[in-house]
Amino acid sequence: MYFFITSKIDSTPSAIELAMIQRQKLFTKHRVPALIVTRNFVRDLHHNMQLIGYDDEFQVNMYDYFQGTTNYEGEPLTAANYPRVTGETLERVSANEFDVIQREQRQKALMLNAQGNIDYVDILNPQGAVSRRDYYDTRGFLTVAQYFDDKQNIVLEQHCNLQQQPVLETFFRPNEK
Repeated sequence: MYFFITSKIDSTPSAIELAMIQRQKLFTKHRVPALIVTRNFVRDLHHNMQLIGYDDEFQVNMYDYFQGTTNYEGEPLTAANYPRVTGETLERVSANEFDVIQREQRQKALMLNAQGNIDYVDILNPQGAVSRRDYYDTRGFLTVAQYFDDKQNIVLEQHCNLQQQPVLETFFRPNEK
C-alpha cells in the first residue's frame, strides 16, 4: 500500500493536492493500492471531497480514523433537529444564530454555517460566558468539545466518537508567553 500524506484537502485544493489526487487515481487505475492520508483536523473534509468529486474510499483522515467515523454517512445537524431537553426553546437571534432558552435564561447559542446547518454550539455558564464549545462535523455529529476557563482560554479539547466519548484529548496551559 502506498500512502500519500498531506495536511488537509480544502474545497479548492492546491496544485500539490490535485497532483496527489491524480497520482492516487493513477495508482488505483493500475490496481496498485494507494491511499491519501490527511493529518489535520478538518470538520468539512467529507463535504470537500464531494465538492471536488473525489471518493472518500481513497482517503483517510487521522482524526476520522481515531474517532471511528471514516465511513460514517449522516445528515447535517440543523437548529430544528438539534437535541433539546424538556423545557428548552429556540429563539432566532439572527440569520445564522439561535439561542436555546430554559427557564427564561439563555443556556446555549447555536451558530449556523453558510449552508444553514449547525457549525458549533456555545454552552454558557450562569454569567453568560462560554464554558464549552461543541463543534459539529458536516455529517451531523459532535466532533470536538472545547472547554474554557474563566478567562475564556481553552483548557481542554476532546475529539469524540459517535457516542460522544472522547478518543483524543489535548490539554492547554496558558502562560505569560
